[in-house]
Amino acid sequence: MVGRITQRDFEALAAAGYEKQGRHWIYAWKRVDGVDVEVPAAVLMGEDPPEIVDVGGHHLRVISLHDLMMDRLVQATDRTDVTWDEVMELAEATFDRVNWDTVRARCMVKRKEDIGLHILPQVLDEVLAELDTMHERGRDNPGASMDAGF
Repeated sequence: MVGRITQRDFEALAAAGYEKQGRHWIYAWKRVDGVDVEVPAAVLMGEDPPEIVDVGGHHLRVISLHDLMMDRLVQATDRTDVTWDEVMELAEATFDRVNWDTVRARCMVKRKEDIGLHILPQVLDEVLAELDTMHERGRDNPGASMDAGF
C-alpha cells in the first residue's frame, strides 16, 4: 500500500485477518489465496498515482508497476545478488506490461537528480540485456524454464 495511509487503513487490515510484522501485514492463517501487504512509506518513487485494487471486497492503494520497477532498479544499483534477483524477477514477470521507454526516461532524470544514481541507466541496460538472453534461451529451447541457469 502506498499513498496517504491512515489508522483506518491499518484497522481494516487487522479486521480482515492480517497481522503486522514490521512493515508487512501478513495474512494470519496463510491461506493459499491470502495476499501479503507491504506498507513501506507514504510515497515510493511516487511519480504515478497509486492504483486502487479490490482484494476480497477491500480496496487497497498499491504502488504502480512503473514506480515499483523504478524502486527495484534503484535498489539494484547496490550490486548485491538479492537486489539483482528482485529486479530480474519483477522485470521477467512484468516485461510485456512495462513501458521500458518510460522507465528509461525516468532513469535518466533520477541520474541527474542524484549523483549516487549515475549508474541507474546502466543497470536498466543490464536488466534488459539479461531479459533478452533469457528470451533467446526460451526460443532456442521452448520446453525449458525461463529461469534455468539462475
